Amino acid sequence: MSHDLFLACERGAAPYAERELAIKGLGGEVKTTETTIVVKDVTKEDLVKAAYLLQSPVRIGLLLGDTDVTPDLEESVVQLETLIGTIDFNDILPPGKTFLVACDREGEHEYNSIDMSQEAGRLIKRHVKEERGELLSVHLKKPDVLLHLHIDGTHAWLSLDLVGKDAAKRAYKVFNNPHSIKGPTAASLVMASGWRPGESLLDPYASDGVIPIEASLMASGQSIHYYGKDLQCKQHPLCKDVFMEVVGRLDQERRIIDPKLVSSFDAQLRNVSAAKKNAKIAGVDKYVQFSKLDVEWLDTKLEAKSVKRIVTQPVEASKHVQEQKAVQLHKHLFYQADFVLSEDGTLTFLCQRPDDLERAAQLYGFSVREKERVFTGKLPRWILSFARKR
Repeated sequence: MSHDLFLACERGAAPYAERELAIKGLGGEVKTTETTIVVKDVTKEDLVKAAYLLQSPVRIGLLLGDTDVTPDLEESVVQLETLIGTIDFNDILPPGKTFLVACDREGEHEYNSIDMSQEAGRLIKRHVKEERGELLSVHLKKPDVLLHLHIDGTHAWLSLDLVGKDAAKRAYKVFNNPHSIKGPTAASLVMASGWRPGESLLDPYASDGVIPIEASLMASGQSIHYYGKDLQCKQHPLCKDVFMEVVGRLDQERRIIDPKLVSSFDAQLRNVSAAKKNAKIAGVDKYVQFSKLDVEWLDTKLEAKSVKRIVTQPVEASKHVQEQKAVQLHKHLFYQADFVLSEDGTLTFLCQRPDDLERAAQLYGFSVREKERVFTGKLPRWILSFARKR
């Protein structure tokens, strides 16, 4: 029996999640929007593999159905009721199990996420009672089955959450930094760079290490859930018969990577320390070279043309950093990149002031390769990628 895989992404990041699907061998007919990906006709083994390995989505699920919605609550509830009436919940919600519908919403609506979560839960309870005579219970904290309703503008998708929680959360993020980014954002940034397994990668602004950690997990094939396999698909009747076999095989396929492939530096010792501790928790501390180093000294640590991808969240002008200082750091970075970056290498940034970086890039022979607007939560940012001028 085939299924449809559903992925919810940060706005603008779906193309990068699609690249990750290809790298991790999860192909098929793909349909994308700004915040979603649906992969048609996958096996339940693929569902488990996606839940266990994917890093760039914020939700990973088995698609149950989708429908149009409007900004009006009553109209949207009617459309949602029609959708729910077409779904067979016998295999999705086993008898005697509690459930919860978690909702996230993008766009302008007269209702909020809690409103739609409650309405979806009410409609599902009524539908199941009519179909099999059982009154299901909702559990707000620890439901046996977590469903997910994703609303983006005028469309909604209902899915069985395969992870059982927000897929953006990372157990390794214990030692945080005010400038920290989420794991899926870092994974998307790595995908945006054009990186492929086996290529070298440098983050010259380590912060708390999220970018090199996510890159090392990808390079080694190790799951972010390797040390805690408490995914919903492990217990759910649809997938539990194949879960251990699939996960066991994926764990055996992990690769030992050269620690010289992923490097990360930072000018502040406390950031280097935090990054090392987080990498140890993630189980990739042996795969990343962390050092205290200012960006203007990269050529003292790295050989000429030795780096294929530079991926980072650079220091930018803000109320804490003077514009002149930020501009100087950008110039240092591109000057050093001209030395350490391979001829076909790329620099990829997550930034809020792309114009500053573009001006610095022109001084050292780099041009924009890709420029895409993304959102980290509600905050608009840019993924900006450079390559050498040809």
